[in-house]
Amino acid sequence: MSMLRGKTIALSIGNAIDREKLGLPEREVNRVLFTLCTALIREGCQILYAGDLRAGGYTMSMFQFLAGTYAGEGITPFMNVLPEPAVRRLDFETLFAAAKAAHGVAEINLVLSGNLYPVQRIGDELRIGDKRSARPRIRNGEQLTTFLQGFPVSTQGFTDARRIVSELADGRVAMGGKMGIIDLPGDQYGGAMPGIAEEAILTLQLGKAFIPLAAFGGAARDAAIALELLSVDARTPRGSQVPSYEESMQQLRQMQEALPPSLLAPLRRLANNEGAEDLAQDVVEVLREWI
Repeated sequence: MSMLRGKTIALSIGNAIDREKLGLPEREVNRVLFTLCTALIREGCQILYAGDLRAGGYTMSMFQFLAGTYAGEGITPFMNVLPEPAVRRLDFETLFAAAKAAHGVAEINLVLSGNLYPVQRIGDELRIGDKRSARPRIRNGEQLTTFLQGFPVSTQGFTDARRIVSELADGRVAMGGKMGIIDLPGDQYGGAMPGIAEEAILTLQLGKAFIPLAAFGGAARDAAIALELLSVDARTPRGSQVPSYEESMQQLRQMQEALPPSLLAPLRRLANNEGAEDLAQDVVEVLREWI
C-alpha cells in the first residue's frame, strides 16, 4: 500500500506572466499538471485546489480530465475550494454547470465568512451546506443571491480559503502564479499577497510539505528563489511590482529552516525540472519522505 494513500495534496496553480520567457508553452504546463494529477491519484491521494470555475480555467480543465480518466471507478479524487470573492461573483448557471461536471469526480466547496460549505447537485437544484443539517434548495439565481446575502462579507476572503486549504492538506505543490506587475492588469492577484506566496507561508508555518515547481515561472519561481532552492540569478526580468509582492517573498526568506535538510537536494532538482513524467515521480518521492 502506498505511503501516500489517504493523504490530501493541495495544488497551487496559476498562469505565469514570464512562462514564455522561459520557453514553455501553456500546453506543456497542462501536460505537467495532468501527469502530476495522475501520479498523485494513483498513489491514493486526494487533490485539493482553491480556484475559480471559469470555462477554460485550470479547475474546469482538471474536472474534465479527471472525469474522463476516473469516471466509474468509485472514487472522488478532487476537491475544489472556491474563495469568497469568487463565490460572490458566481451566477447560478456557472455553479450548477460546475456541480454537474464535477459529479462523481470532485467535491465543490464554497468559502463564506471564513467557513466551508459543500455544494451538491440533486436533479435541477443545488444544496449548499453540511448534509447533516437543513440545507436550502437553490434552483435559480435569485435564490442563490438570497442565500449569499445571509453571510457577512469577509474582508479577507482569499486568505480564508488559503488558510482552510492549508489546514486540510498534508502537503502542497505549486506552479506559476501571478506576480503583481504593475503595468500588466491581468497579472494582479487577489488578497493581501500573491496567492502562491501566502499558501507557501501558511503551509510551511503548519510544518507541512511545500514543493515549488519553479521551471514554469511566476510566483512559484520566486518562492523557490526565496527559499534558496534556486539561485537569485534565476529571477526573470520584469517591471515594477506592487509592494506586497516583495514583502511576501521577504517573509518566505525567513522560513528556509522549515525545509528538511535531507530533502534540499531533491527539492532543488525539482525546482529546475520541467519534464512531466520525471517531475511527477520526483514529486511523489519527495512527498513520501516529507509527509
